[in-house]
Parts: sequence; C-alpha cells; structure tokens
Amino acid sequence: MAQAQALACARGLRHARSFTAARARRDAPVRPVPAAAGTARPYGAHEGRARRMESERDATGAVAKNTLHGANHPSLSLRLVTPDGDRLDAGVDFNLHAWPPVPCAKYFDDRAWRAVESFAARVVLGEACVSSLAPGEMEPAGVCPGRGVNQDGTRIETLPMRTKGSRGRRTNVRVHLAYYGPAFTGWAWTPENDKDYTDCPRSADATSASASANAEDDAEDDAVDAARGSSTEWRYGERSVSASIQRALRPLFSSDKERLIHSAGRTDKGVHAAAQCFSVWSNAKDTFTPRNVRDALVAHPAHAAGAWRVVGDVEEVSDAFHATFCATWRRYVYILPMRSLGDEEENGLSNVAVDPAATNAMLNALEGKSMDMSAFARATPPGKDSTCFVKVARAFEATVPASKGAERGVGRGARRRKSAGFSEDGGLGVGGGGGGDGGPPNSTMERVLVVELVADRFLRKMVRTLVATAVREAATGARGDVLLRLARAGERAATAPPAPPEGLIFAGVGYGNHPVWDVGGRD
Repeated sequence: MAQAQALACARGLRHARSFTAARARRDAPVRPVPAAAGTARPYGAHEGRARRMESERDATGAVAKNTLHGANHPSLSLRLVTPDGDRLDAGVDFNLHAWPPVPCAKYFDDRAWRAVESFAARVVLGEACVSSLAPGEMEPAGVCPGRGVNQDGTRIETLPMRTKGSRGRRTNVRVHLAYYGPAFTGWAWTPENDKDYTDCPRSADATSASASANAEDDAEDDAVDAARGSSTEWRYGERSVSASIQRALRPLFSSDKERLIHSAGRTDKGVHAAAQCFSVWSNAKDTFTPRNVRDALVAHPAHAAGAWRVVGDVEEVSDAFHATFCATWRRYVYILPMRSLGDEEENGLSNVAVDPAATNAMLNALEGKSMDMSAFARATPPGKDSTCFVKVARAFEATVPASKGAERGVGRGARRRKSAGFSEDGGLGVGGGGGGDGGPPNSTMERVLVVELVADRFLRKMVRTLVATAVREAATGARGDVLLRLARAGERAATAPPAPPEGLIFAGVGYGNHPVWDVGGRD
C-alpha cells in the first residue's frame, strides 16, 4: 500500500511539473532561432508563443476575434535582423502602410478576374498566347526542345536511348500538356480526391493478360464505375491532373504495373499551365507507344471538356530523361487585373493603385542572384534546400480582352468556386471582347499587371507570394531593394498572403538549350 501511494504521489508530481513547463513555454517571449543559410526555417524565423496584450481582450476577458487580422496582428510589429546585421522594422522598412493579412488578401481578390480567367482558358485551348501580352518582347509559352541535363551536368543527348542494361526494353515518353487550373484540384495526387478514381478494381489476372484481355478488363472497370457512381468518374474541379493522366494511360500499361508521372512543375489548385512537361515510362512495349499515349490523353473526358490539351506530338526519349530532374529552369507568368471591384467602405485598401513601374524595379533587383527564398514560400519542410537562382524577374502593364457579362472578384472564401471561364455545359467559356455590364467603362480591353519570373526552381506558392509582396511594397512606397532584404531576413510573416491562383500560368520549362537562360549550363 505504501509503495502504491508513493507511486501515485510521484505521478502527480510529474504531472504538476509537466503542466508548469507547458505554461512556461506558452508564456515564453518570442526568441530568434538560427538556421543554416539556404534551408527552410522551422515555422518561420521565430518560435514560442507571444503573450496576448491586455488591449486584445474585451470586457469579458475573451480575446477579440478581429485582433488576428486587424491592427494588432503580430506581422505588423515585426522587427527583423538579417544574417549580415541589416535591421528591418514593419511599418518603416516594409509594409509601410501596415496592411493586415486579411484586407491585403481582399485587395487582390476583389478585382476584375473574369477577363484574366477567360484569357487563360483561351491560352489552354491554343486560341491565345502569353506572348500577346508584350508582342515582340515576350517569348511564347512552350517547352524548350532540349534533351535535358542530369544533375551531375551530363547532357542527355550524349547518352544512348537505352541506359538500363538488361532489365528489358523500356519506353520513356515525354508529353507537353496545357490545362485549365480550376478544372482540377492541382497537379499532385491526393487521397481525398483521387484514391477511388485511380484505385478502381482490376481483375486478378490483369498482370498476366494479353492486350485483348485487358480490353475486357477495362469494360468490366467501366461497369464497376457505373455501379459505384461519381466516385470513379472524372468531374470538373474534383480530380488532380496527375490522377487524370494515370487514369487515361491505365489501359496502356497492359501486363506492366502503373508508373509514376514525373512533371516539370507541381502546380497548386487553380493554377493554369500553358506548357507543362511530364515523363512516364513502361515496359509494356506493345501497347505503351507515343501514338497510343497521345490518343489516350485525347480520349479522356478532360480533353472533350477543353480542360486540357496535348501540345504537339508525344515523343519517345532516352531512358535517362526525367521531366523534373533534367529541367534547367521554369517560367511562370502572373496576370493581375489592375481594376479593383472592392468596396472602399468595406476595405480601405481598394482605392490604392497598382504601381507597375515600382513593382518592376523591385523585381529587377532579384535578377541574376542565388538566394534563400523561404520567406516567400509556404509549407516548406524544415531543413529543405530553399535556394533559388532567379534568371528573369520583371513586371509591366498590358491589356487582355474584357469579359462579357458582369465582373466579380474571386472573393476570399470563393477561391474554391467554379471558375467564371467554365460553362455549365462542361466546356470552357472563352468568349472574348465586348466589355459587358461589368466591364471597364467604354473599353473592350482590361488593363493588367504582368509579372514574368524565370528561375532554376520555385518553392511552393513562391510565385504568388512574391507577386503579392512586390505589389504591396510598390503600392506603399518601400525601397527598391525591399524584396532582397526580406529574402535575407527569411521571415514568412513579413511577406504578403499569396495572390489568387487564377492569375498564374506555368508558361515553360527548359532542358539545356535556351540561348539566354541556359548560358553556362545548369546554374
């Protein structure tokens, strides 16, 4: 009995100590955490939990709901120090007008996005090109025809087509694809959206059946699809791009198992692509051919709906080619409507004009530099390499055809809505020009800010965050080197919320032969 009482007492003491330690951690002041240069910091540059100010509490003692996005938001009182000793204070060196995150996001959301969405839809269908935004000064969207460069610097064209020894003949294909972002849940496969779609039952002898037997299996799968309902059907905005490709190519793998799809870039939900490149291989030499791959993608419902388009011919490439690792640069184009639709009384930032010249000057400062860009990324795993070499960073004003019908902003809570560019009958509505009731007064064109970025790699949400931060700092009159200083500081809370995905287009990828962006080989 005495021993049991002693044990209970010890447990109670440990519990008390644990509770005391937890309370101490909660009330601990914010402290800086050093991080290796070029690696993502854990949870930004700070850890711990700041004490709640008494002014944030109402009469009942509860924390006011608007303090996290209002004047008391922690990001508005940041004091940063870069590794070289440079000091940056919020409201003085960056975010000069103290834009809280939520109003800042609404500043980008409440704009004439329908015209941009319509332009992106036309780019996907091949009816327009990003080069029309700056005729004669901007390259068209496209995948460079180079063979690629391995990470060790070996050029793929110097290697034989077959590099896998005696493991059997492997067919490796390279596909160029354009797709409309809102028609998918993003590039990457996700279990909540794609598991039922890609894991449909296959017959037990599918791995050893002939091509004709697999055709019968596919018919059985279709019957299962009909019985199970929409969980195994392709529907607008409910499947990822990679899962849709896997489902389209599934019959071609024949006796071979299904293979992973490797892409040049993993676009987020809502982001468009005018020149995505992916590679996939198989040992099913009889059925897995470039012609069959193209035909399978064209036969998929996404093609009929205008949600994707195969650009050019599908090409068989060397076994050593990998769409992700052989790429030497990626290119993104962001299009931001300059006309605001926001209510000035609801959001006081609505009347602040976008400044193309100042935005361009700030972005130009990044060109030709290799730096840690984790401050402009989101959800980067701690310790992951976050160094990027920026080859092109510029901004300019352009125009796109105004939309038909009433304009409306995407709305902060409506970024997941069906896009205005997608019609109810399952096709992309891409009618241009006209300037309907909500179009710009007395004009058939919509003014936009265009941001072009080329780098060897991009982190998650880096482009949209960089665009939003550059526009915010330019609109509030910050110094021209503010983006460089924020990058060196490495604090994600100091940068703006990501701009809406509707304006972002994956516009190209290089594989070692661009006359300017590939000079000197892989950077």
